[in-house]
Amino acid sequence: MRKSIIYLLSAAAAIIFQQSFAAVAGDRSADAGITVAGYVRCEGRGIADAVVSDGVNVVKTDAEGYYALPSDIAKTEFVMLSTPRGYEVDAYDGFLPAFFRAVDKSAAAPQRFDFDLKKSGDNDEYVLVVVADEHVSGRVLDVPAYGGKVVAPTDSLQYEGVFLPRLKEYVASAPAGTKFYGLNLGDMTHSEYWYRNKADMDAYIRLSKDIPFSMYHCIGNHDHCHKFTDDYNAEAEYRKHFGPTYYSFNLGKVHYVVLDDMLYHGRNTYDRIIAPEQLEWLKKDLAALDPEVKELVLAAHVPLTMNAATFEGYKPLLNNWNELYAVIRGYNVHILTGDWHASATVLVDENVTEYVHPAVCGTWWYRLVCTDGSPSAFTEYRFDADGLVSRHTVPVEDIYGSCQYTVYNKGVTTNTGLKVSAKDDPQGGSPAILVNFWNYNNSWDFVCKENGREVRGRDAMVRLCDLRHRAYVDAGVVEVERYKWLRSKYVAHMFRYVPLDPSAEIEITATDYRHGGAVTVVRTRWEPEK
Repeated sequence: MRKSIIYLLSAAAAIIFQQSFAAVAGDRSADAGITVAGYVRCEGRGIADAVVSDGVNVVKTDAEGYYALPSDIAKTEFVMLSTPRGYEVDAYDGFLPAFFRAVDKSAAAPQRFDFDLKKSGDNDEYVLVVVADEHVSGRVLDVPAYGGKVVAPTDSLQYEGVFLPRLKEYVASAPAGTKFYGLNLGDMTHSEYWYRNKADMDAYIRLSKDIPFSMYHCIGNHDHCHKFTDDYNAEAEYRKHFGPTYYSFNLGKVHYVVLDDMLYHGRNTYDRIIAPEQLEWLKKDLAALDPEVKELVLAAHVPLTMNAATFEGYKPLLNNWNELYAVIRGYNVHILTGDWHASATVLVDENVTEYVHPAVCGTWWYRLVCTDGSPSAFTEYRFDADGLVSRHTVPVEDIYGSCQYTVYNKGVTTNTGLKVSAKDDPQGGSPAILVNFWNYNNSWDFVCKENGREVRGRDAMVRLCDLRHRAYVDAGVVEVERYKWLRSKYVAHMFRYVPLDPSAEIEITATDYRHGGAVTVVRTRWEPEK
């Protein structure tokens, strides 16, 4: 039998446990077969039809806000509320939403867990801030490792001194009354450094406690303890600090589902799979939705799909993708994932899109650029009553910039970027312009002009290495010999234009038909290498 573990959050979060571990006189939790029960209320009044779950059973509250669950106490870790539209839960440790209660596995009597909510007002319009892959590890960034050539400040210093101030500045710059919520896609930490550098979950939470909005979290592969070869024990530290590894909540008319898409085997090895119990829970969770809700955000750490090599179609990465897809395909679905330290947009079908997000840490804090040339960034999603309105990458180094691409026009030829190192590119080639569109998807259309005249047939999407990231690797400021995953990746969102007249003023208009015909205009000129 698995060793029982009672998870307690910090003393500052004592409000979470109000009336948690004792049945109250006159409480209805004594009903036959019920082991967990309670009320969902706001200002003392019950909230009807709120959805409560123990990870297996899913129930709705009655007119008085009462719920009851026949939970198997020996197996149940948490009772969790799918926070209803128009309400918010309190936060603990400054920025973590208290949507769950830890079950006492040793209790013999039925347990009562109440959820006291506050009204959020009309939260149909809000900004969702999505971050991924902070990897706060307390690492000294030198090349070669332990060689004494420090190339950047310690990662925790950059997280605390660069990223967090920029995030707060971004929020403070928004119009008064803007509602913000956060979603973290995992790899907040790196378990190998929990013990070596004391850069553990507690350290991440201490650094992040002043984030100015509530932030929900996913578990990342590096948020599992690498010392355990079984998934349950490897997830213990995450559960201790953040609660359940799969759950749901509602913001406005959008339903959010966070999933754990890894079966961990120790030392950062895992299967990409949604466990059967999660799929069964998901079916029940979606069945409990208001039938009018059709917008679904599905969040997990490891990408579920990838673009096909032909730039058309997609390839499933999840072992049981077909089973998951059968459950979600009836909704308008935005899948949000991280892990790759790169950007990608995958069009699964007319209603299902996956967005792979750039890493906050970029190239593991050596430089604030990802392995595909996407900037170290967080992503802004704007929602209203009709669903997703816009999506915008916010570079950490330029939070006010509207640019969503990088242009390479100096000394670039049709042979540039073909190899992982610049010294291996073939000589020669025709003058060319490269544009790394971070959020490209294959619905885009391009119109190119030279000196105001449209020219067609000289442009193409190509798979090349990003020149900025490659230059950092070639300069020796990224430890790629030890950490091979930091090497430059071939980019799936690189556009190449070969001008008829290299001296012409070039205008490239990119139209994103997936997102309402959004238009990006690039104006540039090819320049010879100096």
